[in-house]
Parts: sequence; structure tokens; C-alpha cells
Amino acid sequence: MELQSWKIERIRSLTNEVKQLHPTLNELFLKLPGIKTVHNTHGSSEMGADFILIRDDPALLQERHIGVIVKADDIKQDHTDLKRQIDECGVERMIEGGKKSIFINEIWIITSQKITKNAQEKLHKDHKSSNVSFIDGENLANLIERFYPEYWDFQTAKLSSYITTQQNRLTALGQNYSLLPSSVGNVRVEQQIYSVPKETKTSFRIRTSEKTTSLQTEIKKRRAIFIQGGMGIGKSELLRSTALSLLSPEHVSSLKIAPLFMTYREAKEKRNSITDIISQAKSAIGDDSYSIALLIDGMDEVPDTNDEKVAFACEMSNSLLSDDKIKLVITSRNIDEVVHHDRLTKSFDVFAMAPLAFGSLVTFIRQICVGMDITDRLREDLHKSPLLKALPRTPLSAILLAKLLSEKIKDLPSTLPELYSKYTELVLGRWDINKGNGSEKEYETIYRLTANLATYMLDNDLDKIATAEVKRLFDDYLSQRNTGQNSNQLFDSFVNRREIIAHDRDNMTVQFRHRTFMEFFYSQNRFWLKGRDAPIESPFDPYWKAVEYFYLGLVKDAPERIKQLAATVPSDDVEIFIKTIEMGPFMLAAYQTPYASIEDALYLAFLEAGELYCKTVRGENNESPIANLPELQLLALMTQSLKNSYAYEFFQKALATAKLKLSLESSPDKETSFVAEFFIDSVLAQLGDKNAFVRLVDNHQSELNWAIRIGITCSAHDSDFTNDSLRRYDKKLRRSVSTNLALRQFIEDIEGTPIKDRNEKAKIGVSA
Repeated sequence: MELQSWKIERIRSLTNEVKQLHPTLNELFLKLPGIKTVHNTHGSSEMGADFILIRDDPALLQERHIGVIVKADDIKQDHTDLKRQIDECGVERMIEGGKKSIFINEIWIITSQKITKNAQEKLHKDHKSSNVSFIDGENLANLIERFYPEYWDFQTAKLSSYITTQQNRLTALGQNYSLLPSSVGNVRVEQQIYSVPKETKTSFRIRTSEKTTSLQTEIKKRRAIFIQGGMGIGKSELLRSTALSLLSPEHVSSLKIAPLFMTYREAKEKRNSITDIISQAKSAIGDDSYSIALLIDGMDEVPDTNDEKVAFACEMSNSLLSDDKIKLVITSRNIDEVVHHDRLTKSFDVFAMAPLAFGSLVTFIRQICVGMDITDRLREDLHKSPLLKALPRTPLSAILLAKLLSEKIKDLPSTLPELYSKYTELVLGRWDINKGNGSEKEYETIYRLTANLATYMLDNDLDKIATAEVKRLFDDYLSQRNTGQNSNQLFDSFVNRREIIAHDRDNMTVQFRHRTFMEFFYSQNRFWLKGRDAPIESPFDPYWKAVEYFYLGLVKDAPERIKQLAATVPSDDVEIFIKTIEMGPFMLAAYQTPYASIEDALYLAFLEAGELYCKTVRGENNESPIANLPELQLLALMTQSLKNSYAYEFFQKALATAKLKLSLESSPDKETSFVAEFFIDSVLAQLGDKNAFVRLVDNHQSELNWAIRIGITCSAHDSDFTNDSLRRYDKKLRRSVSTNLALRQFIEDIEGTPIKDRNEKAKIGVSA
């Protein structure tokens, strides 16, 4: 069947090589049979080829490397630039982050326009030794018709141009931040989110029992979405992949949601012109039936206080959503302060990133490792390793671990900081040394230069840095040392460490592929400069707490530092709460610390949590933002956060010891002691300890306030936990509530009325 002429004309309308033709070809190449990897190499270092395609040869069981030269104009006999590019395609080149050397076996010359017969004959004659194929606009249209037919569904030239521009940016960002080895192809894991419940009684659980969902599903029916997740869980990838899906032919016409991606840093810098930017996007699309979905990534990556960030996020939501054709999605690392939960839920539907299921984590690791020679011993160690149980179930952790496995490391790491340590050593040169190809001296210098660069960038709040500035930092470092090394050679070697560093040659910038790499190297630099006794500076500040976490992971055995952190006096109630939950990850990182120090610090953390709750409920903290929450909601959010931080086997013995200590010591008042024990039992229930809640309900039930009594039932239920004591207790509690109207009204009050308001009413009642 002859191709319709409008489709050929549609291809010939692609006259901008980089902005229009490249994204179209990128999508087409991914759909061609046999093509397993596509590298977009356009730029100053392309060496002739705009793309490198890797294709499996089923006959020879080998990889073939295809160089693609792209043009958006007619190719005639006198096309001298094309001759140069074909010659350059014969040059040896590096792929996979500089680890693999290849030669191009075949060359495709593609244009959206025409190629004259004379041009083809002359190029064949001049390059007899090269395997050259020509694809003109008509042939390209036929390939699209066969392998990428959904391409024709794009309706207007303006919309197509907008889609191409956004795809181009998102693809470039994806390449800059991707950590997957190019040899594994397009391995992806479907990332899910779940709704963070607003209803208090369902907030005691670590994870909601509701089914997980996708961002694309939710963005169709919601206006403002706020997504939280821990480091490395894939928040940025979620936004990028969702945006690309919305731009795909199968969704762009049916959903009519056009994504507009920016970082939180960009949004903050352009806060006074965001409305104009959205208006420009609408004008560029040229179709009023489309909604604009503003996707803002990385709210945690600026050093503003959480108060400032949440205020700005809510301000944007309230301002932009007056236009019913605008949607807003913001991502951030977890915001620990309970006070912000209520503020966010008034302006957003709040979601959390779902961790990968254990089976999905293992499957993802195996997918990345396909074709890699991994020993049987390491496979067995992986399943038995405590790391796999303690490891955050995130795509980033899986990628780092898979890369370590592929390098035949002798032993698996035990913690996340150890995983980063082993991984960064390997990708910065250790694996070359192990194979006899690298220099110990160069590796050592590059490692230290990387740590210096991370320190400079984090101290100055930079997410990327000019190439010239990096070279200056290298020159300064080497000028003060007699290493005999060449700064330019070291820089070239440094930017080729693409597993950690992204070098944008067009814009002449350098950045870390993931913020956690910058935080890890900052900690490494602190460890080198200060040893085990680095000053404790803002350890619970959201911008710096990951640095403290990685530093403790490098020290490992840190009894004095754990003691000092536990004794740190927070500046306000919010920081007290952050401290109580962050001590958990800190102690996990320093797992070689004598366990008595862990037990002491854990006891203090839960005691502080109990004191904070009791003082707030009694009205002693009425000016605190925490007092704006209802009593049962505060209890639920504190319980949930403590479960997240301490529900690890590593802490089980310390939790039991703290519980015993509370029952024996008389220093904390009874109320505080009971609340602290409730928090401990909630974590123990999550860990399946059969004695959780037994002492409280069997010996002290009548002494417990009603929030704690309800909390026991909710917390145990949400951990799918029960025992004989709880079964008897639940029956009695249900009977009391069902027969007592005043009690039911009181429970509604502590669930729905802010603590501050209840305390004010109580004062008025007393004075009257």
C-alpha cells in the first residue's frame, strides 16, 4: 500500500535537526527490531555520528555498532561536511562510561529531505571500505509507518513542536542522571505511589493498606499532588517517565495533559514569572483543550527551611489552581515535621513513594545483571545478606548493588553507606586497578578531587558547576601538592567517570548524577579532614542530615558521637521530633558502635518523644506549631514516624531493654513513661514481638489516657499484630465506646479538634 503523501510531507517539515528530527529518530530507533541500546552522541564529542546504535547479530551472536549521521536538509553531491563525518566514523571510540572501546561496523545516513542519486554514488565511491546505507525522507516515513505508526497521531505542528521540545529536555536530563549501564538496555521498574491518609485512625501505619497506584493515573483526576520519598527512591525518574508517557502518541491526544518540567530551584528563582511561563506553554501548544501539568522536582535540594519550602509550595498550589486547566505535582524527600502534614493536606493530595517489593528488588537486580558473570557464591550471599533486608528498597540501591555484583567484589557491603563506599571506589578507578589497567596514584587523586568538588558545591548550594570552575579547583589542589600530575589529564579522566559525573559539553557544566553522591563525598572529605571527631554541625537539618548519616557510616564505630548526638539540645519542639526519628538511621549507619551506646541513645530518643507528646497535650507547648494538630493525629504521626525509623531487627534488643528500663526507673513521670512505652511497643509490634503492649494493657490499662488506649488498638491493627492480651483488650474497648455517648464525643474531639483549641477551651471553662 502506497504511503499517504501528507505523511511524507510531515517528515519533510522536520527542518530542525536537533530539536525536531533527533527526538523523532530516538523514538523510532527504540522500536526497530534488534536495536537494544540507543546512544545520542550529538555534540562537540560526537566524532561523526549523531547516534550510536547497538544491535544484536543473531547469526554471529555478536554486537554490531551502527553510526547514524543525521541531516535535516537535502544531501547533494557537494556535501563536504558529510564526507568528514563518514571519515570520523572510522575512529575508535569509548562507550559505557569510558569502559568499552568500539569501532563502528555500519553507517546510516538519514535525512528528512532528499538524497540525490549522484550524492549516493559519489559517497559510495569515496568510502568503498565503509558499509553505508541511505535513508531519505520518504524512506524514513515508511520506517515510521511500519515500526512507529502512532507518530502520525500528533495533531498539530505547534503541539508536535512542544512535544519535541519537552521530550528533548527530558531525554537530556535522563541521560545526565541515569545510572544504568548502557549495556543492559532500557531496563525499567514501574514506580508506584500510595495515598497518605488524612483520616487520623489510619495514620498509625507505616504504609497504607490501600492499593498502590501510578502518578499517571492520579494526575488524570487530581489537581495538586505532593509526593514524598526517601533518598534514591526514584522521585526524579518518576516525574520524567510520567512526563514522557504523557507526551507519547498513545496518551497525548486522549488525556490532553501537557507536562511542563522544572526543578524546585528553577521554580523558586522564577517564582514571579511562573504564571507567564505557563501562559507561554499554552501558547506554544495552541490548543485550549489541553491542561498544563507543572511538574516540580527536588524541593529538598535547596537549603531553605521546611517552613519556607512548604509555604512556597502551598502558595503555588493556591495561586495556580484558580485556573482549572493547570495541574501541579511537587516531589521532595520526606518532610519529617508532623506540623507540615496538616498544611500540605489543605493544599495538596499527599502521596508517598512505595518502596519496591522484595521480589521486585531482586528481579530488578537480576535484570540489570543479565549477561554479567556473577558467581554462584555471590548469588547465595545476596539472598542471605543482612544488607538485602536492611537496604532501602529503592531503584538506586538496586542499581548500585547490581553494579558491584558485576565487578565480582569479594564481599557484599553491610549497610547503605558501605554500599556507596564500595561503589564509588570502583567507578572512580578501583576496578581498573584490579584489572591491571589503572594507576593507584590517579585513582587516589581523582577520589580526593571529587570529594573536594562535592564539598565546594554543597557548601555553595550548587546543583551544577561550570567546567572552568572545576578546572580551577583541580589546578588549586595540584598547585599545593607535588604529585607530578597533569591537571588537564586528570580532568579528562574525571569527566569520563560517567557512573557518578555528568559532563554537559555543550553547556560546559559538570554535575553529580545523584544528589546522594555529592552528600557521600562531602562526608568522605569531612572524614579525611577531621577524622572520627568532626564537629557536629546541624545534624538534624533537612539539608545536612544525609551528610551526618554518611559520615557515621564511614566512622562505623562511633560511641562518643552517638552519645553527643543523643545529648544534643534541639532549638524547638519540631527539631526535638526530627531528632527522635533521625537517631534511628544514624545508629544503623554506625552499626559497629558498642551496643550499650545504641541502647542508651535509643532509650533517650523514645523518652524525648514521650515528653514532647505529653507536654504538647498538657498545653505546655501551646505556641508550638505541633499544637495545631489534634491529639490523636499527633500521636498517629509520631507513631508512624518512629516505626519507620526503628522497625529493624538491629534495634529489637535495644527496644526491649528500653522498655524494661522504663518499668524500673522512677525519673520520668508515669504519663511520659506510658507514652514512651506505647511508642516502643508500636515498633515491637511491627517487628512481631509477641509481648508488645502486654504490660500496658494487662497492668496499666486504667491509668492510660484515651488517646493511648485508642492508639494501642490502631497501631497493633495497622501492623497486623495481635496477642491474647490485645484480643481481650479490644473487646473491652469496643464495648466501652459503643455504650458511652460522652466517650464517643470525646474521641471525636481528640481526633478532630487541634490541641491548642482544646486547651484554650479548657482554660475558659476553668475561669468561668
